[in-house]
Amino acid sequence: MRSLAPCAWLPANASRWPSRCSHAGIWHSWPPLPPCHAEFSRWKSAVDEIFIEGLRVDCLIGVYDHERDAPQPLQFDLRLRFDADARAASDALDDTIDYASVVDALRSVVSTRSDQLLETLAAACCRFLADRFRPSRIELQINKPQAAHALGCERVGVRLRRDYPRQQQWLLLLGSNRASDQSVQQAIAALGQIGTVQLLGTIEHLPPNQGNGPWYYNALLSVRTGLSAAALVAASQRIEQALGRDRSTPDSVAIDIDVLARYARRWVADAHAQTSGKLEQRSTIKLLADNAIRVEQMRTD
Repeated sequence: MRSLAPCAWLPANASRWPSRCSHAGIWHSWPPLPPCHAEFSRWKSAVDEIFIEGLRVDCLIGVYDHERDAPQPLQFDLRLRFDADARAASDALDDTIDYASVVDALRSVVSTRSDQLLETLAAACCRFLADRFRPSRIELQINKPQAAHALGCERVGVRLRRDYPRQQQWLLLLGSNRASDQSVQQAIAALGQIGTVQLLGTIEHLPPNQGNGPWYYNALLSVRTGLSAAALVAASQRIEQALGRDRSTPDSVAIDIDVLARYARRWVADAHAQTSGKLEQRSTIKLLADNAIRVEQMRTD
């Protein structure tokens, strides 16, 4: 393997530095590498983690009868991977992962459970922490000291690692002309199974250019999910079908779910929403205006 020539940006004692260093509960790759250097064109970004080690929480856990009588101590070691540079840009605690909040959250979820298996508890903890703090990876180890002592071991337990795809934020418009907004509410609940949903606003109105007829119910949602655009559309269509959408009868809309835009430092229109005129509908314009959301048109050149 060809070695690299010494670089002026590295100090003379760089070879004696550890490959990683810890500071106040955050891990950073070190030393930093200059992305402009020709030899590092394939260099990947640093790995940043919040870590918590040796957290003790009492929990009712176990299969055997004597384990169901009273809580026993468990020891938790946890790492949450995230982008420290992006979250630390504001230097505000609310914009990063606060490990005190992580400890409180972990204690709260563990104290309410009474699982038989550590695997079940660990998986539940990962799901809870992923929903709450949005890391790109969770590594969780749970040690069971009493079981280790009984077996004559130093420690026993389980170790889980969960990777989470990068989350994207989407604007969705829901619509229905059924006699009530029940289908809209059911669709919102179903979308909550594929991501984090925030209801931004609702509106009830008559169809465009029509003085009478069934009233339309529209809802504007923000959905944060790891699904791609195609997967989100496919999931939306499955929800429509499950709630009785029949495209052969366009005058009766059980539920219609449209992707309006994706957030990439600004809201950018979805191609279909742009060409179909969904963004120009009066109800859409009002819902966007009520939330001070400006959607930029996609470039077609």
